[in-house]
Amino acid sequence: MWATYWSALEEAGQRRLIVVLVGIALVTTFFFNRAVGFGKTADGIDVVYVGRDLTPYTNRGPYALAVPVVLGQEMSFAGTVWFMLTLLTASVLLVETLERGWIELIFSKGTRRWQILAGRFLCSATLFFLLTFVATAPVAAHLWWKTGVPTWQFVVAGLIQTLGFASVLSVAALATLPQKGVALPILSAFGVWSLSPLLMNREVIYGEYIKSEFLHRVLDWAYYIMPKCTEIDAVAAGFLQNSAIQTSWPVWTTSLFTLSTLVLTLWLLERKSF
Repeated sequence: MWATYWSALEEAGQRRLIVVLVGIALVTTFFFNRAVGFGKTADGIDVVYVGRDLTPYTNRGPYALAVPVVLGQEMSFAGTVWFMLTLLTASVLLVETLERGWIELIFSKGTRRWQILAGRFLCSATLFFLLTFVATAPVAAHLWWKTGVPTWQFVVAGLIQTLGFASVLSVAALATLPQKGVALPILSAFGVWSLSPLLMNREVIYGEYIKSEFLHRVLDWAYYIMPKCTEIDAVAAGFLQNSAIQTSWPVWTTSLFTLSTLVLTLWLLERKSF
């Protein structure tokens, strides 16, 4: 599997789209760095400002309070951007696993099908983390250099965000099995991602739109089973501020969903006839 993982990384690195994504990451971090400023209030307190090209700046408060907030906003924005862009790239990578050329290679080399798909799945998750890292590391380094406030937490926060991406990527991998092209995996993953905030705020939906107790229970069970992408982002933001995971519920339930969906996908792939 690891041989296919490194092969997939090498193949992805040779695609022009990856070069474009890295370029977007560098442009993103450039503008975020440009937007951040540092100064003093009238009473001599060192503060962080955001919006260098705006008048007046937005005062985000003293260094110790502002750095985690500013870095969290940058990571939230970067995570959303890379979720969408990396999902498009990953879906193509996963769909190609079931194309004729790859199937012939699998049969001729004796490579197990699940190893090819699992290697490409891990490659896609790695790309998401690396792109998030490239977009965030310069901002984190800039904030640390200017303020002295530690920003190493962004690495762990990036790994937590990668878990959220892996959960929807597992759905995309499952949706590749019918071999209906790239659209079905992308739409399936986006659907699960879009459903997450709705399920998290289902109590509001109950009060406003849904009165049936049966539907309440259906939505409750859907919330327990489905990945909690919105809450994963909140856990990542919380780690930036407190250097600790305040609640493990979204982490372990999303991990369980990801693992179960991926195992199911690999098992069905092994049984699939071509």
